[in-house]
Amino acid sequence: MIRARGNYGEIHNALSIGQDTEGGYTVPDEFDRKLVQALGGEEAIAPLWELAALATIADIVPLLGENRVIVSFGLADMARTKRPGLIALMESAGVDPGSVTSSDVAFRMAPRINAGGRLALASRGVELLTTRKSDVAREIAAELDQDNVKRRELEIEIFTQADAITRREIDFREERAIVVCGEGWNPGVIGLAASRLVEKYKWPTVLLSQDGDVCVGSARSIPGVDIHRAMAECRDLFVRFGGHAQAAGLTIETKHVPEFRRRLTQAIRRQASPEAFIPTEEYDLELELSEMTEELVEAFDSMQPTGFGNPAPVFCLRGVHTTDVRQIGKDGAHLRMRLAQGSEMRSAIAFRMGPRARSMPEVIEAVVSLSINEWQDRRSVQCEIRQFQAYMPAKAFLQECQRQESGIDRALLETLSGKGEARAEGAERMKLEEAKRVLSDELLTAYQGTLLCVHTLPALKMANIHLAILHAQLDYALGELSDERMFNTLVMAPDWAQIRCQPRAIVMLDGFVNDVERGAVLAQFPEARVIEVSGLEQQSAAAAQRLLPPDDALRTLYRALRQREAMDNTLSVLAAQTGLTESMALCGLYIFRELALIEFTLSPFRYRLLLSGRVSLEASAVRGRLREMAAARGG
Repeated sequence: MIRARGNYGEIHNALSIGQDTEGGYTVPDEFDRKLVQALGGEEAIAPLWELAALATIADIVPLLGENRVIVSFGLADMARTKRPGLIALMESAGVDPGSVTSSDVAFRMAPRINAGGRLALASRGVELLTTRKSDVAREIAAELDQDNVKRRELEIEIFTQADAITRREIDFREERAIVVCGEGWNPGVIGLAASRLVEKYKWPTVLLSQDGDVCVGSARSIPGVDIHRAMAECRDLFVRFGGHAQAAGLTIETKHVPEFRRRLTQAIRRQASPEAFIPTEEYDLELELSEMTEELVEAFDSMQPTGFGNPAPVFCLRGVHTTDVRQIGKDGAHLRMRLAQGSEMRSAIAFRMGPRARSMPEVIEAVVSLSINEWQDRRSVQCEIRQFQAYMPAKAFLQECQRQESGIDRALLETLSGKGEARAEGAERMKLEEAKRVLSDELLTAYQGTLLCVHTLPALKMANIHLAILHAQLDYALGELSDERMFNTLVMAPDWAQIRCQPRAIVMLDGFVNDVERGAVLAQFPEARVIEVSGLEQQSAAAAQRLLPPDDALRTLYRALRQREAMDNTLSVLAAQTGLTESMALCGLYIFRELALIEFTLSPFRYRLLLSGRVSLEASAVRGRLREMAAARGG
């Protein structure tokens, strides 16, 4: 979900250091007395601005008030520093001292210093920043750079393993925290891996490194969940723990981990609303691509330094086209693309979103931050995509299903030709208006665990209309659900076997489900509440009439198959020869296969006639079920 968080058009004009702000600061002499001031007076602070700024950013302190002053003065000093350690650190991190920013410190410099403490000796960072010898500084900076590479590799390795366990073991419908334990995970790195899991799932996360009977862990949280407060309710299980609202550390005996996992979820449920677990991406202003100019970026740069607690502005783009989408980086971890809107075009990058290249919508809405990219003496505005989704998701989903109509036809025909237990009872049946009341009053208020299922495109079009009236917050899936959190989803489900999840409720919106399909649903989801909606039978009938050829046309198709068996052939050629649509020709193949008249494959298209005696079309379950659908009427 993308929602506004504020309006930078109403921000006060005190953007530069030294201007009065309501309840804020004016000049540095308003600082509270710090240790350095107490020991050496205010003049003792001057040589330490740059180190204070580095520490403030690295320790993720809110960049507000006095902290922002420290960072502002420190960055200015860092740009002209004579300290060998800082010079070497910026060189190894690829930071231009003349334009160093809080982001450079947070994402390039600080991780290198921290890597030493995570993997080896924290004292090397101290030595780097205190040495007066340039050669020693460069040597230590190079070592820390290598440590940072190793740290990143370990982080990705732990994240990958923890993610696999999460997908296998965590029930997102019931559990309000990811608690995952692994043997031999580096305790200095698991917090970073936990942050990656939080970034992926938007769920509070605790990673535990097991060493025999004891586990050492790191916790990371999401807005709306105070992880320290929740863990405090479990303090009797810990050897030790501490932290704050968004991050914590703990030591726990291995035998207590299952109880901790259970009680942590209970504690989080007591304090956090269900809405806290709906992923959102907030933005400050909605802009057109044409408004994203160098002048705009430079204007907002006057708000620097920004960082934790005082974030840089982010913007929402709607209805932009994506082109030249490609994966970049190691293992295709990132996405690069171009965004187009009217005659305007901007380059864009999306970090850690490489796998989403396979499902990139043609038109998106996105939350982006802006920067100036300089390459070969050319400057241009670059968008860093923080999150994106299809523009007008319901409409985009319908368009995607229409593009894949032939695949949907095949899946539906496979379902109709399936065999299984026929069950006429076991599901709740209700009229459309009653079902809408249930959805509005009960199912959709839980945000997770409800599948709204359709078989056919006509039913999907009608469902979209009624769900829009309900203002339902939905995910969309074609056949297979890919989100383990299982938020309420409208799924095009012509083949039930592709749905691998355990929903709380299933609402079948086609208006017609045959007894075998119903039996398959009830058998596959025995714990779910199953609702069949009546009143949409006309949509099901329209889909059946589009697929089912008349009996005379089926006989003509079979004759054509016999005549052309030895020739190169395609489904479209057969359809054209018999005057059928490709969908009807495909349906005919399924009917003939069911009657043991042919064998066929679709990719590549091949078929073979089988020896057979006299058969009756009445013996085809596919034909019979489609005729039932076609005869159905709403009511």
